[in-house]
Amino acid sequence: MEEQKRHSGFEAMRILSMVMIVLMHGIGHGGLGSAAPQGSAAFWIYWLLFILARVSTNCFVMLSGYYLSERKGAVSAGRLFRIGAQVWFYSMLTFCVAVKAGAVPLSAISLLRALLPLTSNGYWFASAYFLMYLSVPVLNAVVQSLDRRQYKTLLLVALLLLVAQSSHEKSNLFQVLPMAAMLVALGLYALKGISVAVVYHVLVVSVALVFPLPAALIINAVGLAVSLSDSYMIGRHTDPSDLNGLLDRHPRIKRFFDPSQEMGFASCFVIHSLGLSTEVLGVLFGMLRTGYGTYLVSSWLAIYPGTVCFTILGSRLDFHSPVFWAFLAVNVVMLGYALLYCRRRMSAPGGEMPVDTGKSISSDNNDVS
Repeated sequence: MEEQKRHSGFEAMRILSMVMIVLMHGIGHGGLGSAAPQGSAAFWIYWLLFILARVSTNCFVMLSGYYLSERKGAVSAGRLFRIGAQVWFYSMLTFCVAVKAGAVPLSAISLLRALLPLTSNGYWFASAYFLMYLSVPVLNAVVQSLDRRQYKTLLLVALLLLVAQSSHEKSNLFQVLPMAAMLVALGLYALKGISVAVVYHVLVVSVALVFPLPAALIINAVGLAVSLSDSYMIGRHTDPSDLNGLLDRHPRIKRFFDPSQEMGFASCFVIHSLGLSTEVLGVLFGMLRTGYGTYLVSSWLAIYPGTVCFTILGSRLDFHSPVFWAFLAVNVVMLGYALLYCRRRMSAPGGEMPVDTGKSISSDNNDVS
């Protein structure tokens, strides 16, 4: 088999991941995090570094998946033996040192766990990596047989399984650093307002996994307002003469934007109910100089019922919740009304009138402080 070429960027990520793993274990298991008084500057620094370092194992798995994704044929028995031998050597070494230091009692059970580190899950990452390596031929065969749509469906199913597995295992981030966790969540919402790379519903579910349900509902409500405000302010400080060019780059949005010339509360509410890109809509309404209060309240009311549904699913995965079904019904009614409203506007005489970017905008400017 031809040896794969190394990439300097990937190697740098590997080294950085190693450093983060050492840092994370030093804080979480080495006593650094518990030694600092709670609320002190050292406490905040240690646990913020711990949060940042949590991605280290994910980076290792991602790198392994990249290099193993095009591997063909059966797994290498020699590679499996080397992995097992290395894990066994360090398992016995640390066991002997721990027994000598008096940290671990010498017993048949502890000795058996040290002798069988992969099957006893003494080192969870080594066990998971070993199983992943064994599964590579099957995983590659499955992924390579799927088209793009099937692959996206597989990723969605995997995400739902992750939500189900985590629904009863809340992260301790909220208990350890509640303010830091909230600021991180709101920071991601602010990033969502300026980038389509952040998927809104994934962010909503992630907040529900970390926080208790009441706190998650409040944080998602505030975060939604932050995200909507960010995109609006970008449009507000953009030259309105670029409006038609922006609409031409987003034909799906232009279909619904052209008939709504005045862009009042109803139009803003309806367009946001259709599930279109909130980032682009915010920029467009900002460029049209729609009143900020009108834009924020109408768009927030249009989006938040669906947000409540995803928050409940992420927190409990409870389809029996009456609150979930009530907000889902509200969301369906809003969507139906929005589609009917747009259909009537488009079919009305003059409904395809393009948005005026000259006189109407300049006159609106006189009404906005």
